[in-house]
Amino acid sequence: KFIAATSLVATLWDAGTKQELHWLDDRPSDLAGFGYFDWSPDSRYIATGYGPKVRIWDVNTGLVVTATALTHDPNIVWNTGWSSDGSRITAATWPDNLTVIWGVRSSKIITTIGDGSCFMWYPYWSPRSDRFVTGCYLTPDPKDNTPATIWDADGNKLMELPSSDGESLGGDWSPDGTRIAVGYQDGIAKIWDATTGKEVLRLAASNGIGILQVTWSPNGQRVASVDTNGLVKVWDVSTGGEVMSFQTPGTVVSIDWSPDGKYLMVPAIEVVITRVWQSTAELIQYAKECCVFRELTVAERQQFGLAVK
Repeated sequence: KFIAATSLVATLWDAGTKQELHWLDDRPSDLAGFGYFDWSPDSRYIATGYGPKVRIWDVNTGLVVTATALTHDPNIVWNTGWSSDGSRITAATWPDNLTVIWGVRSSKIITTIGDGSCFMWYPYWSPRSDRFVTGCYLTPDPKDNTPATIWDADGNKLMELPSSDGESLGGDWSPDGTRIAVGYQDGIAKIWDATTGKEVLRLAASNGIGILQVTWSPNGQRVASVDTNGLVKVWDVSTGGEVMSFQTPGTVVSIDWSPDGKYLMVPAIEVVITRVWQSTAELIQYAKECCVFRELTVAERQQFGLAVK
């Protein structure tokens, strides 16, 4: 299953049959519309920003389980991030530019962080739910070099990841929690050591176009980046090499892997779901099964940088 949202209505789809399952539509209680959304760790619920409230939806029924105001009009809840243990949700609010930590079981606000100087884009949790990372976007001066920030689960600042590439935007944790990928306004993506705060890898993900999100594959071997013009690139994090790229129609602000790592979903004018291969061997095997009916020649293997048998 996957979910896609317009400004006022989100729709839950069956990824296999491409059938629409539910409209997540709670109008007219809030007309400010949807921000982005996140699945609960057990995949039974979806958290959405909707006007000034965070809403929890039951995936099976498409109905609201709970709705709690985290801010006040005219501010709205935008990005939501569900902790891996299911106990907390971070919600970035706009235009007051704060992040709220909300207790799922208590339905109460634990704390609110931020000084209002920038939008705290994509507050994502670590796999152990002990930390989360935020970007710093939409400052008064778009040329600002703003750091991404690591916080503990109670909202205490632990570390800043400095920028020399413009504003920091979407960040994501590696599956083992040891690294963080961050996209920047100047078209750069970086991999950071989450313990030391040292830069591990620098990727020229786009030619000066802001990288709104960088996200890890489930096996931790790849990251995918997307810029504001809809250019998606997939990278090998062991070498920094570009594995593949494709263009999607219209503006894109998010990207996500399927749980098995075989597909990327990119919502734009339409929802694009693209097959991704995690290794050259996997791609060769797929090609043999679908399209190729002979072994490659020695010259062909050399042409594509493959080992000569």
